[in-house]
Amino acid sequence: MAKKNHRILRNVRSAQAQHSKARLLPLPPAASSSTALRAHIALDLLRRGKGSASCIRLLADVMCLVAYMVELGYCITTQEQIDDADGSVARSFDWAERTGEWCLDERGVAAFAPFVTAYDKLLQYVPVGALVTAYDALDRIRARAAVLKNAAAVAARAVT
Repeated sequence: MAKKNHRILRNVRSAQAQHSKARLLPLPPAASSSTALRAHIALDLLRRGKGSASCIRLLADVMCLVAYMVELGYCITTQEQIDDADGSVARSFDWAERTGEWCLDERGVAAFAPFVTAYDKLLQYVPVGALVTAYDALDRIRARAAVLKNAAAVAARAVT
C-alpha cells in the first residue's frame, strides 16, 4: 500500500511541475491568434456600426488587461491613452442608449487600436502565468463593480 501512495504522490508532483512549467510559457500560437482575433473583430464591428454591448465590453477588458500588463512591465502605454479609450467607452454607451446602435467614432477606433495591437502582441510572448494573473485582476475589478452596482440599486430603491 505504501508503494502505491508513493507512486501517486510522485505523479501528483510531476503534474504540478508540468503545470508550473506551462505557466512560464506563452500561449500556443493557435490560442493566442484566436483570442486576439476576437478583439480585432470587435473593434472592426464597432468601427462599422455593427457592434454590440459585448464588443465594447471585450474592448474595455482588453484595455484593462493591457494596462495591467503595463504594471507588470510587459509593455508601455500612457494614462492619456487609457483615458481616451475609457472616454470612448462612455461615448459608445451614451450613443447606444440614445440610438440603440453600438459603435465607435473615429476617435474611439484610434483610441482602441493601440490596445488591440498590444494585446495581440502580448498574447504571443507573455507567459501564461502573467496572463492568468491579469485575468484574475480583471475578475476582481468586475466583482467590485457588480457589488457597487448592486449597492447603488439598493440605495436607489431605498430613496424611492
